[in-house]
Order: sequence, then structure tokens, then C-alpha cells
Amino acid sequence: SSLHHHHHHPTIFPDPFSTLCTFPHHNHPPLPSIEMLPGYPEDLTRVGLNLGGQTYYFFGDHDPVTRFRVLGEPKCHVDGCNADLGLAKSYHRRHKVCEFHSKAAAVFTAGLTQRFCQQCSRFHVLSEFDNEKRSCRKRLANHNRRRRKSPRSRTSF
Repeated sequence: SSLHHHHHHPTIFPDPFSTLCTFPHHNHPPLPSIEMLPGYPEDLTRVGLNLGGQTYYFFGDHDPVTRFRVLGEPKCHVDGCNADLGLAKSYHRRHKVCEFHSKAAAVFTAGLTQRFCQQCSRFHVLSEFDNEKRSCRKRLANHNRRRRKSPRSRTSF
């Protein structure tokens, strides 16, 4: 009977323009994408940068590098020091030493009694310093040699 008459649908081909946009044959790494956070209408300053599956959020009134460091919760290298460097000066965060221990005459770190060298921005054993100096002997020798070479007049001090 004519009630069961079948319609053959034409084969549907993909839109030729859609294939131009996908480039499945190219192996380019995905480009970083910028996404808005859910609070989109109220706060346009919050932007997320997606770098290969890891999204970093930047806030208009903060330095993104500082925010990233705060998330890493840098701690002072000195044994037993729990100073949170999240709010410390960038110098102390970068070298992972709190302000107190950067100026201490002697600290216990990495199993040794050491002092933070102001020239090298790292800890050395005490034998590398002369007396109570804050810079190691080696760096001070280089510094003094350069000063002796410099043609500056001594009366300017």
C-alpha cells in the first residue's frame, strides 16, 4: 500500500567552510585561549589564560606574577622558619629568605651554620665571611679589585 512509502534523504555533506576552520591535518599546538570567569557581567577584569589545560587567572588590580608566587607559598629556607613570604618584598620571595634571616649573623640551614651573603643572594658557611661582614670574602675581593681599578677620584667620598 501507499501508506508505507519511503523517502530517501539525500546524503548530507559537511559544510565545506567548517572543514576550513578545523585543520585536523595540521599538528599545531593549541593557542592560549583567554576565558572569562563565571562572574562575567559584574567583573570584567577577571580573565583566565589557558595554557595547555592549566588556567592562570589574572586580576586587574594585581600583578599576575605576584599572584602566581603567592599561590606557590614560598617559605624561608632556614630550618624551622615558617615565615610566609607571600607578603614579603619581591627580593625575599625570589631568594626564599625572610627579612630577619637575610640579616642574621648565623642561621642553621641545610644542616650547616650559614649566613646570607648580600652579594651572592644565597647562604654560605661562616668560614667564607670575614668577621661580621655580610658579603663573602670572594665577592668582596672582586668588588675591591674593581674599585681599585676605577679611575674615580678618592676625594669624592
